[in-house]
Amino acid sequence: MATSSIVFLGCNYNDKKIKNQFDSLKKRIEADTALACIVVDKRTGKSARDLWKDIRTHIEESAACVFDLTGFRPNVVLELGYALSIKSEDQVFITFRMRKSKGTAPKWILSDIGHLQRHEYVNVPALEGFVRQQLDLIPFSKGYAEFGKQCEATNAADKYRTYGKKVLQALRDEGSKSKRQVQGIMAGSACRLTKMLSLLRKNKLIYRPRGRYGKFAIPDLRDDGAG
Repeated sequence: MATSSIVFLGCNYNDKKIKNQFDSLKKRIEADTALACIVVDKRTGKSARDLWKDIRTHIEESAACVFDLTGFRPNVVLELGYALSIKSEDQVFITFRMRKSKGTAPKWILSDIGHLQRHEYVNVPALEGFVRQQLDLIPFSKGYAEFGKQCEATNAADKYRTYGKKVLQALRDEGSKSKRQVQGIMAGSACRLTKMLSLLRKNKLIYRPRGRYGKFAIPDLRDDGAG
């Protein structure tokens, strides 16, 4: 089942320039938000079949996918095709680095999917701007933005936003947390635990299964986040 905060970034890992761009993009997005970005490396000692199995799993578990089709590498085109077979079109985004050849730019050649959301870029800021713009449209990002707005109604808006992000990033990086552990993350913040949990739940950013031992986690796409 797809997790609401996971984003798959597919690119040609043999092109070091593009791979480095996506690695740095992953770091910046994860530092600024509670999203988790997956960039797959070509791993030594792992068979192509095992690598493809991992890639399929990551795509299946993602809430959105971004594919860079620069050079139209077969592996990235294959990943895009798989994503389109299991995802809705509004969960799939395409980037393409323009390269001039004899004064002309290369044409978009995947005509059958020319209607998909895509962006041709010439530099990293343009790439990052498009990716962030599209990721702002996924439900988790919308909930995160709404959480930030609702923090204005508290007596310490900046602290609620700051520690809300810390809680979500801890759930992303370390896994589910008990109520006491969430309280520990917020130690010294002067934020009320009940208010923080209420805001995060209301915007479907956290989920707690019913039962005495249920722990808080980032919800799957099908969870209502209200547990």
